[in-house]
Amino acid sequence: MRKLFLAITLFFYWSAQAQDGYLSLKHYKVPLPEQDHVFNDLTVDVHNRVLLAHRKGILQFDGRIWDKVKTESTPYKFLTIDSSSYVLTRNGIGLLKEDIYYQNVLENIYRNENGYTGKDLLKYNGAFYYLINKSIKKLSIADFSEDTTYKSNLGYEDIFVLQNRLFAFEGNFLLELIDGTWVDLNKYAAENSEFVFSCQTKNQVFFAYDNGDFFSFNGDELKKYSNELNQYLEENYPVSGKVIKDKLLIATISGGAVVVDIASSEIDYTIQYYNGLPADEVKAITLDKQGGIWLAHEAGLSRAIPDLPLKEFQHYPGLEGLPEVVYKRNDTLVVGTNEGLFYLAEVRDYETLQKVFKQRVKVKSPETTKEEESTEGFFDNLFDFGGEDSEKEEYIDAQMQKYKSIYRKQGYRFKSLREKLDAKENALRDSIASVSDVKKGKSKGASYTYRTVNKVVNVSKLKSVKYQFKRYSGIDKKVVAVKATSKGLVVLASEGLYLIKGTEAVKLVNKLFLDNFMYDEPRELLWLYGVDGLYTFDLGEDNPKLRQKLNFEVRDLSIQGDEVAIANSSKIASYNYSADGNLSLINESALDNAYAAEVLIYHQKGQLHVLNADGMFTYNSDQDSLILNKSLTSKNSLYLKDDRNQVWLSSDQNWQILNNDNLGKELTWLKIVPNMNGIHYISDDMIYFVSQGKIIRLNNQQEYDYTENESFIRGAYQSSSELLDDEEIELTHDNNTLKISLSTPEYLYPEGVKYQYYIKGLMDDWSAWSGASEIEFPFIPTGDYTLKIKSKTGIYANVNEFDFKFEVLPPYWQTWWFYMLEIGFFSSLILLSQRLNRSSKNTYLTNVITFLTLILFIEFLATVLENNLEGYLDESPVYGFLLNVVLALSITPLERGMNKMLVVMNSKKVKNIVSKMRDEDQNNN
Repeated sequence: MRKLFLAITLFFYWSAQAQDGYLSLKHYKVPLPEQDHVFNDLTVDVHNRVLLAHRKGILQFDGRIWDKVKTESTPYKFLTIDSSSYVLTRNGIGLLKEDIYYQNVLENIYRNENGYTGKDLLKYNGAFYYLINKSIKKLSIADFSEDTTYKSNLGYEDIFVLQNRLFAFEGNFLLELIDGTWVDLNKYAAENSEFVFSCQTKNQVFFAYDNGDFFSFNGDELKKYSNELNQYLEENYPVSGKVIKDKLLIATISGGAVVVDIASSEIDYTIQYYNGLPADEVKAITLDKQGGIWLAHEAGLSRAIPDLPLKEFQHYPGLEGLPEVVYKRNDTLVVGTNEGLFYLAEVRDYETLQKVFKQRVKVKSPETTKEEESTEGFFDNLFDFGGEDSEKEEYIDAQMQKYKSIYRKQGYRFKSLREKLDAKENALRDSIASVSDVKKGKSKGASYTYRTVNKVVNVSKLKSVKYQFKRYSGIDKKVVAVKATSKGLVVLASEGLYLIKGTEAVKLVNKLFLDNFMYDEPRELLWLYGVDGLYTFDLGEDNPKLRQKLNFEVRDLSIQGDEVAIANSSKIASYNYSADGNLSLINESALDNAYAAEVLIYHQKGQLHVLNADGMFTYNSDQDSLILNKSLTSKNSLYLKDDRNQVWLSSDQNWQILNNDNLGKELTWLKIVPNMNGIHYISDDMIYFVSQGKIIRLNNQQEYDYTENESFIRGAYQSSSELLDDEEIELTHDNNTLKISLSTPEYLYPEGVKYQYYIKGLMDDWSAWSGASEIEFPFIPTGDYTLKIKSKTGIYANVNEFDFKFEVLPPYWQTWWFYMLEIGFFSSLILLSQRLNRSSKNTYLTNVITFLTLILFIEFLATVLENNLEGYLDESPVYGFLLNVVLALSITPLERGMNKMLVVMNSKKVKNIVSKMRDEDQNNN
């Protein structure tokens, strides 16, 4: 008994440590052929879009859309100087600018000579200093003209500004520019090493060398920074690094990325293959404005957020199978998979872990056929590992360390060193395999195939692994449920019921086809159910037995007091549980469940509720039927119970707990957790989930300052050609199609980016919210328009609004100047008709001109009315027909009126002439 107590005490001691989990990683495929996955640098622009420099240009990414930024040559390095973004390219220096649609455009501002590529650029005392071809050029800020060139026999490796002083490394010697002269400070790095990169804070600069040495410089003292970090970098080859707040983020060729606390100089954690990174060769890194770390590797891009309240646990070594359930017991994480039950314990011995935690790699090996006779004696003691793979791998690892030192002395560095070591390792494995085959029997007609072997991982990479999963002995089948009881941890597996004692599982019941169980704490009773029925198991008895209570299928169970409610695919039923352990039926009701969807049943505020894919139903005892709850009428996309029998419902990506009225924390972060199939609810602040093979913890106490990015128009297109004028967008009447492309940089929850829009005069109301980032109008009538756009972004779904103004120009016959020309023309015809009518020399010609004038005027009037009524009347041809009828019927009255007017006008003129003639005659007489 004492031994058992001691074992349990040690188990709790070893396990009750802070098990923080790993960062949650999100991966992105880059739209490039694999041969072009040569990534040089990463950065983000002012809109928080990711810019990726690769061999053939720059890619721009906002979380959903990839765009190309044209370059004349290969870009190598992004630099930010005085809020301006510069790019060092193979041909020179480029400046990143934005066009009218906020798209990045690279403008070349300096061209290199003789084909050399620049390594660094900085600004100091009113001039640029450009490191190129082992020399430093001083360039004018105004036009980038060359002022001075500093050359060196050893060659300049790096330049930097610290405390308003300009420094440079000449070879491995540190210099300072004083009064125009480089002065040796008598500080230097290790010999036989090559400078790789530098990064800096306000008061400190860090330098990395290819042999793993990592130095810090505070303006006075140059010293090695951290022995722990040096060991890691020596094994894994650093390539680039950046300062992120109070952390150092360093990318390596074979060890992923390492995050170091600057104040303590200790490794916080690593991001590598063992904890979710697709590849260990990280080529570039950066930090976005939302606190996300971006890593570029041969498989694409990955993003992690250190401050995100979600952490993952499935990457710890030792876990076998797919996670099914998760439970936190006495500060120890317990995970059930389809291959057994495991607990998370602190790593005590990395040498032991090294034998368990091995990298799976493919190596070339000969596929052979044996001869009848074998060769004996000559190779008997060569490469004899006694059949143990671990001994063979230890031998290979020792040989590779020796060859690594040899190749470094021969001048191999970085990726070329790694390729050289890989080739040597394959050759060594082939030699071992060949000798092994000779021992067994000579081979002939060998053809090479690839096999997977366990490669020993260097200890420096494993030291970032603080915990490992260990197996509870006694369970090696699928685990269905785990719950804490008064007797200890009880586990339901596919082969029966178990009780956990220390690190062993003791079988209580040998029973198949049980789906789940519930612990009735007041009665110390286990309720087990499945396709065979409902069972009880009394933990309070000295010799408990499994007792069947119902002999038909039970899919879910809810207990309130003495009432036991069950549900299956066709009905629900309530029973009374008596003191003698019998169930008596209270009522039952049929359930309309044609597609046999999952059914959940639960009590809340004295009422019985049922939840399935069609909605939530409440049992009405008066009507003896299930009534649809109208407050939840939408179809349920996802619903499940946690281990406390709380019902979780996801509707439109928003999670809620239906039978928990005291939930004090929001569940907003669960939007980014994919379909969950298991929940362990500890409190409002701490919840564990099993989701698509992942084990995720939500820590609501951890604060994360989530900043939402702004939405904007990334392009406007007319007939597939981009519009170039942002202030006055004008479309012609015969080319009046318009497509607006929108962008919202969002990486945490891009599925939550939605848009809606409205145009007065074209639409009656706002469009429905949609995730489509393009708005298309196949036809727009003439007129001035303002397109109003609303965007709903991020996990909080905040809404912002912005406008886009444009105009559709009318045809020339609908312009004001053409109207004025027509009015002038008609006026001329009327005057001509009047003059001809007054002379009365040609009555027929006068009538023709008058009638023609009238017809033309009516047609003009009809055109004006149709254009002005466009958009207000239905498009039915009936309206146009009625308008033409009305105008046609008005021709004759208008003609008569016009003739009458002309007659009257002529009569007045005749009277005036006659009167004038009479007056003249009277005066003559």
